[in-house]
Amino acid sequence: HKIKSTPNGQLLSLKKLIENINIGINSFFVSSADYKFKIDTDLFLKAIDNYDPDIIIFTTEWEDYAHANTSNYGFVESGSKEKVTEIIEKPTYEVKPSMQKKLLMGTFWFKNKQTLDELEINRNQNGECFIASSIKGKLNELNVISLPVDYWLSLGTPQELDLAKYWFEYFES
Repeated sequence: HKIKSTPNGQLLSLKKLIENINIGINSFFVSSADYKFKIDTDLFLKAIDNYDPDIIIFTTEWEDYAHANTSNYGFVESGSKEKVTEIIEKPTYEVKPSMQKKLLMGTFWFKNKQTLDELEINRNQNGECFIASSIKGKLNELNVISLPVDYWLSLGTPQELDLAKYWFEYFES
């Protein structure tokens, strides 16, 4: 499903989308459109069975993207059973090494629509409303876990897109 314009933020877009369509689903994924990724389906299903999460935040290792500035990304920290204990979105300060192991890639799984309804709209200084920032305000109330992906290719900057094009063309020839 698509909406015609983005109302300045992921969470606002998602809530508007769900309002505008008759969505009769229990669980659903939300993902940004500027990357490609692959998850381990068995690991994902086991996480749902073992931890009964309200929300899953998908992550990847920061070390693969350490050439970029951390202020362009989000990060999570997890405790036991992968329960998320901290979320930072586009930090303006040095990210702790423990958080750099879990780069927040902008893909989320929600147990149901009611979980989404519990999230409050929290805007950053630019007026944007990120899903992860809104989840952060409910970490004590919701069961939020992190789950690594098998593969993530970011295409969100011109440099990343050019690099991906180069390698795709290289391997096609």
